Amino acid sequence: MKLMRLFTLLLALNAGAARAGTDSDVDALLAAGNYPQALALLQPAAARGEAVAQYRLAMLYADGKGVAPDRARALELLRKAAGQGDGRAQALLGTWYRKGLGLPADMTEAAKWYARAAAQGVASARHNLGAMYHLGVGVKRDDVAAVKWLRLAAEQGYGLSESDLGTLYAAGEGVAKDPAEAVRWWQRAAAMHGIAAAQYNLGNAYANALGVPRDDTRALEWLRLAAGQNVAQAQFDLGIFYRDGRGVKPDAQRAYMWFYLSAQAGQKSAEIARDTLAQALPPAQRIRAEHEAADCRKEPGECK
Repeated sequence: MKLMRLFTLLLALNAGAARAGTDSDVDALLAAGNYPQALALLQPAAARGEAVAQYRLAMLYADGKGVAPDRARALELLRKAAGQGDGRAQALLGTWYRKGLGLPADMTEAAKWYARAAAQGVASARHNLGAMYHLGVGVKRDDVAAVKWLRLAAEQGYGLSESDLGTLYAAGEGVAKDPAEAVRWWQRAAAMHGIAAAQYNLGNAYANALGVPRDDTRALEWLRLAAGQNVAQAQFDLGIFYRDGRGVKPDAQRAYMWFYLSAQAGQKSAEIARDTLAQALPPAQRIRAEHEAADCRKEPGECK
């Protein structure tokens, strides 16, 4: 399991919540970029102690929208909103503690605020808390607790949690090993959310009959999608498929191209495979493959 996946999009998910809320007038103003009028509504509401307004005003100060960027003021408002039980504010405060944004980094405090937000059903906080339990960051490592929180987030349709829950089922960490259940969660994350890790893992499952019957055609489909998102291991595996003719006709030039891309991303095994294949490939084909690789880097999603 590549654990960095568990922390993907922490900041982006929370930052994107700035326009959420129950006040349709403020929603409309923010959506239109009319920050002065939005501020005119939010500032008095925040001064009255309304947690939702405090959270949303904090985001405006953090992003410098309609006001000069002021992280100290944003943090002050965020603490007030989180202290009143606003789940989004609690989740974001957890991220600020984790990243050391506007205050010293403190993983224990991060986990505490994630836990409060997670208890209120904030999916991103549930995911992050599950990640911290799996990594033993800010809390004692506990894979059973990791599975609990990742499952709750996954059941809310949170794609990263679906992907990572599948990985825990595949590894038998915190839960009984169950390749079929792993595939089920990867399928959701890959098909519904386009999570690259799930696409790769699903392709690997079909290639090696892990929880599903071996199916090289379907393996190729998922590996191509992952490779299109620059997953170097998927690019390497595609090179093997084309070299060995698994699910496709053998194609040394295409195999070389995928090995070349994967090697450029730092895959040592791909570098060896590329150099070995280069010895048998005519120079003209090798040059064409390298040109195709350059095109793939520009438009990875269009590369086959």
